[in-house]
Amino acid sequence: MIRRRAALLLPLLPAAAAAQTVPRLLAHFLVLREGSEVGRHVVTAAETDLGSVVTSDLDIHVRLAGFTVFRSRVLTRERLSGGALAEFSAEVLRDGRTARLSVLPGGAGLRAEGPEGASDLPRDALPLAWWFPERFGRTLFEPETGARITGRVLRTPQPGGGVRVSIEGRQPEAVATYDARNRWVGFATRGSDGSAVTYRAA
Repeated sequence: MIRRRAALLLPLLPAAAAAQTVPRLLAHFLVLREGSEVGRHVVTAAETDLGSVVTSDLDIHVRLAGFTVFRSRVLTRERLSGGALAEFSAEVLRDGRTARLSVLPGGAGLRAEGPEGASDLPRDALPLAWWFPERFGRTLFEPETGARITGRVLRTPQPGGGVRVSIEGRQPEAVATYDARNRWVGFATRGSDGSAVTYRAA
């Protein structure tokens, strides 16, 4: 299943970067809507000739009485070289519509071109990736739109040495949970209809 999901992302990869190691699983969650399973989120990483490549596949399918009422799939791919972003791409398929985002080095910074037009980002910016908690100290941008994230990162210590992390003012509100070893172990947010969306380890 993991290899199949990784293969689905190959159209986002340039030919020169296709030669890579077997993807390493970073995260695999079941997505629950009001307690019922509606999808999966799988994140993998691999080393290529051009740097470290991380792919994320968030696939949600909500059905009621046998009919599809919501369909969403978000595929992202980032390549880092020397700790800096070399390229980022996202493809969002939602209710029959497709939107794409591309972020590449340009001039003294990064150039984002996506569904909300083109914009410039600092050269040190990285996409928001809940699976990399160490990234919260960096300049971040939204992985679907390329918009810079300006909200303050809020950290709430948890019993046993873990921590809960959210971003002030970001909508929809989302909270990620990490254990004492800084591993991503949980996630909670709201769907577009206000329903409670949570993650459970697969």
